[in-house]
Amino acid sequence: MKDKDPLVSILIPAYNASLYLAETVQSIMTQAFSAWEMIIVDDGSQDDTFSIARDFAGRDSRIQAVAQPNAGASAARNHAFRLSKGQWVKYMDADDLLNPDSLAAQVDLVNQFPDCIISGKWGRFYRDDLQTFRLSSESVWRDMPGVDWIVESWSKGPNMTQPGIFLIPRNIVEKFGGWDESLSLVDDREFFTRIILQSPFIKFCPDSVLYYRSGLGGSLSKTRGEKAMASAWKATDLSANYLLQARKDAQARRACAVQYQAFAYTAYPGFPELTDKAEAQVRELGGSDFPFREASF
Repeated sequence: MKDKDPLVSILIPAYNASLYLAETVQSIMTQAFSAWEMIIVDDGSQDDTFSIARDFAGRDSRIQAVAQPNAGASAARNHAFRLSKGQWVKYMDADDLLNPDSLAAQVDLVNQFPDCIISGKWGRFYRDDLQTFRLSSESVWRDMPGVDWIVESWSKGPNMTQPGIFLIPRNIVEKFGGWDESLSLVDDREFFTRIILQSPFIKFCPDSVLYYRSGLGGSLSKTRGEKAMASAWKATDLSANYLLQARKDAQARRACAVQYQAFAYTAYPGFPELTDKAEAQVRELGGSDFPFREASF
């Protein structure tokens, strides 16, 4: 750590995360960079999540553990942000991990480019076994203007905006708003589309890696209920409109059409009204050649 290093706020919403929270917290505590605070907000869990969080808080003064009635991950993230003091913010899910040099590498970069969002690499691991981890290389793993990052990422299909990938200047969140608490699914797409479009550049940090825990049968991303799909539709539609307000050329319109088409595949056949709305947007935007496959909301 250097004298000029800013405080980084690690903000973790946690709901029934007792199986994984300790490992996530440990991945922060073992970081080479130490100028961080961690705020864990238990979102009305019915297991030992809060007890685990409180135990860590009792052992390390940099950690706070607070509880709220169940209100959703977005509300928990906003609660944590209000309690935080860091100049830079990293949102983490309660079951993901970081490589030991992740924060140090991203902070080194953000010290050079303090107005930019810092991205990084990511990959999946399965069955709680890091031996299964594989990087998921993306064409946006490079320095790009924010609006170009969104267009490039969306042109490939459902994009990855897992919160722990990014280090965000606090002033961007303060100026352009926190998480939309009306959303329960694909809330990260709406949030990151909105703030990435406001960042002059996304600076890519190749030495920061998020280990994304996959294959959890009960995870929110596997939910396909009516409320969840309505949320996914709202997030997709809001995000597309954000992009089209910033850029309206053929490439941007095609990127939006791809996102609507991916949503239509997810909504079909269980949600015909949402499928029809998405397909109508695809036609209005000039069509999409995105092939059928299961969308990874």
